[in-house]
Amino acid sequence: MCYNSTQLAEKIYKDAVRLGASEEELAELLKRVEKAREIESHLKAGYDHPELHAFELEDGKLALKFHYWGLIPHWVRSKEEALEIWNRTLNARGETIFEKPAYRDAVLTSRCIVPLDGYFEHHHKFKKTFPYYIFPKTEDRFFVAGITSSWTNHQSGKTVSTLAIVTSKATDELALIHNNPAMKEPRMPLILNDLDARKWLRLQDPIEIASLIKPNDQVEIEAYTVGALSGKQARSEGDEVIQRKHYPELDEPLTLF
Repeated sequence: MCYNSTQLAEKIYKDAVRLGASEEELAELLKRVEKAREIESHLKAGYDHPELHAFELEDGKLALKFHYWGLIPHWVRSKEEALEIWNRTLNARGETIFEKPAYRDAVLTSRCIVPLDGYFEHHHKFKKTFPYYIFPKTEDRFFVAGITSSWTNHQSGKTVSTLAIVTSKATDELALIHNNPAMKEPRMPLILNDLDARKWLRLQDPIEIASLIKPNDQVEIEAYTVGALSGKQARSEGDEVIQRKHYPELDEPLTLF
């Protein structure tokens, strides 16, 4: 979705306050609003590799940074290998994040919080897929756990900042929507309440970090169906993407069976 600078400044300010920013940190964060607005304006439902803004700690202070979605580990050797792995690291499975080579360094040293107005998920029924928009019921935005990595292309010398969103098992409520038969279980982004989001940024002990990776049924959500997210009929600009669309096939309540 698109915002003007004033709207985005207000959102970033509220996000930072929820994350416990000091007055000094707030002043520094708001200097980056114009950059954030510029980036938000070209996001298209997250179906390419957009650049996302995220909160993280820099020298112990809360900072706002920008990363391409899709984590490239620092040890990747070539551009070709980077492009190959990039399409497989949009999401990091929380239960194995400390074991996977692509993520185990980042989860210990480079965690972030990604503020999202909402996200999209597909429901499967009658051998079709129906897109849903999922968003917070009581807060302005979700706080989603992420991990970051900076990768340097040794051929060009350019360094790219990248990010993966951490996922957990889905809550019972979200499992009704995310029922992809090709997956072992329903999943969801690792949505954190304000206190746990602060912990995600600041904890050092792997056991304490791992304790935050669990389905969060304390954050209230709302959801409704929207139009196609890909293909010729996809709406990919601004608020059109989240306009409601009715599908008669889904008039019966969603169930797990």
